[in-house]
Amino acid sequence: MLNDIKVLENIISENTQELIKDLLSNTSGIPWFIKESLSEGTEKEPEENWSDAPGFANVFFNKFGINNTDLFNLSLPIIKNTLSKLKLDDMELKYGRTFIQHPLTTHTGITNPHIDLLEPHLVILYYVFDSDGDTIFFDKKYENKRPTFKDYKIIKSITPKQGTCVVFDGFNYHSNILPKLNKRCVINFNLIKK
Repeated sequence: MLNDIKVLENIISENTQELIKDLLSNTSGIPWFIKESLSEGTEKEPEENWSDAPGFANVFFNKFGINNTDLFNLSLPIIKNTLSKLKLDDMELKYGRTFIQHPLTTHTGITNPHIDLLEPHLVILYYVFDSDGDTIFFDKKYENKRPTFKDYKIIKSITPKQGTCVVFDGFNYHSNILPKLNKRCVINFNLIKK
């Protein structure tokens, strides 16, 4: 796995970037499913004051196979190019999901710090378009139980930029700041060793 957080710009061609953006922005592109929280299933201590906000999600690849062929095929170059650049050839896709959050006047702040899986994994987080709502990383890692975030420290903040992906060890606790100005859309890939 990676020891640090990598940011790779223009990981796919501009044409493919636009095709993905059109697919995910178009109301007839893919079905979106509302979720009360995009970090649901993550616990938090009573004194932790993280924002929980609804959003939309679509799982297009999981253990049952491909659920959306168009999005799967368009996003494959993101995975292939990233793994090639980082010389990681022993990884396979476990989950492919996309999320979209709209600015809400009732919700602000940082969402609940989380990890995606309870097994060693690599995360490739692709930004569909420019937006606010930075992805943030904490000085905490998963070690068989969730740490307390009472004295957390943010170690990195990345602003969403179209065509860019962030790659990191999935045991790094991460989160995002809720967008205030425009919608935030990402594609999240979780990969495990073959």
